[in-house]
Amino acid sequence: TYVRFYARTALSTSRHHNQSLASSPGALAVLSRRNGDPGLTLDTMRRMLGGATAAITLVAGSLLISTPAQAAPACTVEPLTTTCVFQYSGSAESWTVPSGVVEVAADLYGAQGGSVASFTIGGNGGRATSPLSTTPGAQLWLNVGGSGSSVPGRDGELTPASGGFNGGGNGGGGAFQCRGAGGGGATDIRTASGQIADRLLIAGGGGGSANGIDGNGPFFGGGGGGLVGQTGGSDTGGGSGGNQTGGGSGLLGEGSSGTPTGGFAGGAGGGGGGYYGGAGGKDLFGSGTTSYGGGGGSGFGPATTAYETGVRVGNGEARITYPTVTLSDFTAASVTHTSASLSITVNPNGRVSLPVQIRYGTDPASLTSVFDLAPLSGSAPTSQSIPLTGLAPETSYTFEAFVPGDSTTEPIRGEFTTSATPIPPDPDPEPEPEPEPEPQPESNPTPKPDPDIAPKPDPKPAPSATPVMASRNQPGSLAHTGAPNWALWTLVPFAAIAAGGVIMTRGRTRNEAR
Repeated sequence: TYVRFYARTALSTSRHHNQSLASSPGALAVLSRRNGDPGLTLDTMRRMLGGATAAITLVAGSLLISTPAQAAPACTVEPLTTTCVFQYSGSAESWTVPSGVVEVAADLYGAQGGSVASFTIGGNGGRATSPLSTTPGAQLWLNVGGSGSSVPGRDGELTPASGGFNGGGNGGGGAFQCRGAGGGGATDIRTASGQIADRLLIAGGGGGSANGIDGNGPFFGGGGGGLVGQTGGSDTGGGSGGNQTGGGSGLLGEGSSGTPTGGFAGGAGGGGGGYYGGAGGKDLFGSGTTSYGGGGGSGFGPATTAYETGVRVGNGEARITYPTVTLSDFTAASVTHTSASLSITVNPNGRVSLPVQIRYGTDPASLTSVFDLAPLSGSAPTSQSIPLTGLAPETSYTFEAFVPGDSTTEPIRGEFTTSATPIPPDPDPEPEPEPEPEPQPESNPTPKPDPDIAPKPDPKPAPSATPVMASRNQPGSLAHTGAPNWALWTLVPFAAIAAGGVIMTRGRTRNEAR
């Protein structure tokens, strides 16, 4: 028969918080025990929490544990890659995979085990690095291991030194209140469920050192990391390192506590956390004379994982690296009174189906108009054009490009101002008057009389030499009228011929004709 305890998130703000099977926010772990097995008690749960400030409430068979606030990672953006670093905080931290990121490079360091004064040193934490496949927008949980508690030597304390956050085992008690140090916690990445069974990558923590007076090798904790952690202290009495099956080592995800000693021996060191935690140190053969350090926890990961053993001093650390998006050459062109054309260059740098959004408006603090580019993929720069219409004349606009779901890609901005509304042409214009032609000079101008000069009288005509047929006193004759007879000069001869009269010759006088 199994008795089940449903334990929600086992977290603490304590530096020495130890996370066990139910070990991340939102997880609902099922913890079981068989009849006759002491199993999981409330006191055991408090020990796994390190006696810290997490609130524990038992309600209708459910163990509810409050969750402290999360710390944000520090991210460094380089031209090609962005790296986010998660430091120890004493609790699990969530991280959302940025837009378009389908793979990250993870680099984890487990925490060091605790030391006793300056003469026995805890084992260093291990390292695990590997690429991990990811889903854009998915949530991951990171648990960064904390160092095991160190002790100053013979401090008179009876309470065992606690193991570090995320699986470090407690140190053992010893004679004359000489306690062993706690094991270091592991560092891991988990899927959105946060459960211990869903760990993707693990770097083991180092084992805690034993409390001895002569500083010999048997007192040191074993290094964490690798598929198998280092044995603590010595091959005979030190806690064995964690492995991939749990045989002879600590528990799943948790180092075991150092064995309490009697007689004159100091306390043994706790095992380091890991995929399987390291075993706690022992009082060899129960002699009460010598105790040993705890073993280091084991690492875990996909086949691509590279491991290093015993390389990290102090608290653990987690690094996640992914491609950086480049946004550049964001400009406005072809600006009229109601339209404009924006252009931008985007380099997804290996991301897939990357969304890029353009926002614009007249208020720089609130850009309400949105334009979505088609999702982009690949590792080469690509130019994009964005037409803007329906703009207001003589108005300043701010435009911005950013990547939704990626807080580490800095938006870029620009501005432009539309032109004035052009004046339309007159639909029925009045014809312009034609210019008057300039007067042209006459070829043979007639002289105009001078008004200041009096006109001379016409001279009397000279007597005509042309004979006439009319009598002297006949009305209408030349003699009667006295008018010039230049026209008759020509006509009279022809008339005379027609009448059969005398042909007159030029030069005859009027008397001769008669």
